[in-house]
Amino acid sequence: MSDLERWDGAIWRPLVGDEANQPNRRPIGFIVHTFVDHPGPTDMAAYFDRDGIKAESTFVGPRFGTAIQIMPTTKRVDTQVAGNLWYHDGEPVGYASVEMEDDGDPEGIPFTDDQLDQLVGMFVYMNDIHGVPFKWCASPTSPGFGYHSMWGFVDNVNLRDGYLQNPWTTSRGKTCPGRTRIAQLRNIVMPRAIEAAQLQKDTEPMTPADLKTLGAYFDAAHIERESLRADIARVNAKVDAAVAGQKGRTKLLRRILDRLKAGG
Repeated sequence: MSDLERWDGAIWRPLVGDEANQPNRRPIGFIVHTFVDHPGPTDMAAYFDRDGIKAESTFVGPRFGTAIQIMPTTKRVDTQVAGNLWYHDGEPVGYASVEMEDDGDPEGIPFTDDQLDQLVGMFVYMNDIHGVPFKWCASPTSPGFGYHSMWGFVDNVNLRDGYLQNPWTTSRGKTCPGRTRIAQLRNIVMPRAIEAAQLQKDTEPMTPADLKTLGAYFDAAHIERESLRADIARVNAKVDAAVAGQKGRTKLLRRILDRLKAGG
């Protein structure tokens, strides 16, 4: 079962080097990267566990098969520079992330069906467990989902010296995870994740707290309905009395009229 640190949809293969000592922070968002590996299957987890590699992501997504989680989602991961960790009202926060395999051609090779499924699952997990809203980050420090080149390739933000300065990377002109993959994130992954999350909520069992809330609602509705019935009955009684009284007066007046007509 998924928890604050682990998604049960991924294979758990934690890094064992210095990365295991990363500080805790609360994830307020999730950033998608592309790995730019060599053609053919790549052991991305092993790469991040090598001595001298000073970066890591929360997950890695192979082109085929199941996603692998290499860091707890509550730990800082060093893949988006200024987005790794900062303090908000004294609390350490930052972004979780995933590196997606691309056979060295992120611009030409789209996410596979397996990778789309992996990403949808990660989006749903981050929303369900960590409360990340289903929206694209509005700024480099706002909650939501994003991709590595969000502030240096798509949007003209922080323009200095003729270059786009992206706070999530030290590289200029970065297009990670690639135009085709960005389109897949926006047009396929996010809509599918929202739909999957709603389906999950619709089919999950009711908790005792849920049942108590529903019971209180229906009890209140019953009391309100009975009160309404009583009000209607009182109104009907008054109407009946008024009609009966009117009938009585009409009958008396007709008797008097008949006597007058008869000369009596």
